[in-house]
Amino acid sequence: MKSMELFFIVVLLAGGTQALIPVDETTCDLRTSTCPCSPLLKGTVYVQVMTDASGREVTCLKMLPTVNIIVFNLKKETITIDKEFYNRLQFLIRNGTIKITNLRRNDSGQYNIEVFNSGGVREKNINFTLDVKGNDKVESKISHSFPYLRIVFAALGSPLIAVSCCVVYRELKHLKKTSNKAAHDQKSLRCETENINLKCESEL
Repeated sequence: MKSMELFFIVVLLAGGTQALIPVDETTCDLRTSTCPCSPLLKGTVYVQVMTDASGREVTCLKMLPTVNIIVFNLKKETITIDKEFYNRLQFLIRNGTIKITNLRRNDSGQYNIEVFNSGGVREKNINFTLDVKGNDKVESKISHSFPYLRIVFAALGSPLIAVSCCVVYRELKHLKKTSNKAAHDQKSLRCETENINLKCESEL
């Protein structure tokens, strides 16, 4: 077995428990209600601002006591995202929806969204609250559906990962040993070739 294949086994084992944990998704529609949007910690939220944002400029601010943060800005179909939301936030232009994944507690707060049409006229000015809740719902769902799941993975997960790591280490050690032997054989062959050439020259 190749070392790369063994590495993938370790990665799969390490992520096995997370793959079985359901990720909660919450949808909030600001077109009909600006009530607090309450997604779950580490979950995903979809916040629909409008039906279609094509050809519009959109700015989303997170309102803080001292200074406001530009969460994202859409201008000429190009989206700029703040570093705190980078790789976690998408703005789906075709249906005017904000998608945030892997929600954190500090994502909670007051937000403001302004939408301008192609003529620079403001169409929308929306304030809404994002209130990220603890993941008690996820924990209770897992405990109810798979009461022995955590115990099984706690008992088997770590030993399996440890065994896989040992196998990987042994395989890499074997490859290194084989490589060193090949280099040694090549060096010996070169020395023998040089000796033969010297012997031939002396006979001449």
